[in-house]
Amino acid sequence: HLEECGKAFSNMQSFMQKEKGSYTGWELEGLVRERIITVARRLDPPPAVPEEVERYMAHGQSAIKMAKKPEDFLKAVAEFDKALGLTPWLANAYFNRGVALEKAGLAEQALLNFKWYLAAAPDAPDAKEVKMRIYQLEYVAQQKNTLAQSWVGLWEFGPVSWTQQCTELLGNTTLSGTFALRIDSISPSG
Repeated sequence: HLEECGKAFSNMQSFMQKEKGSYTGWELEGLVRERIITVARRLDPPPAVPEEVERYMAHGQSAIKMAKKPEDFLKAVAEFDKALGLTPWLANAYFNRGVALEKAGLAEQALLNFKWYLAAAPDAPDAKEVKMRIYQLEYVAQQKNTLAQSWVGLWEFGPVSWTQQCTELLGNTTLSGTFALRIDSISPSG
């Protein structure tokens, strides 16, 4: 069965070369992952998971447990990437990668991984909870995009107390001195 997945991967590489200009990198990666997952789900029995992948999964889970700061979760992401590099159909790797990305504050990437998890395991017992998590992450990503667009608006409005405008955008959040200074230092008035 690994031979069939290998053929599917080769076909996907040909497809990627042919369609390179038609899609963004993320879109193309999504198409490739979805097609590999579809092929792997059709196989009976499903492809075996090599011990090396199990090791990467254990490393990733340990990295999640050890993480203290959002950026620490990226170590877990790297381990799950290794697992997915060898078994791009492995549902649990997508789920765990999604958890690590979410904890790292990368909502858009996390929700993609949770979607790939559901594509690989549509009948998973936690499918409903994962769908709710995706919806929540969509909202978080939308709010981050809205905030990013607001930052662009700050530049357009000029230097009318940038710190004050940021505080209004962020609510009662206290801006750190470095952050406030950085905003003031890029204002159009100098």
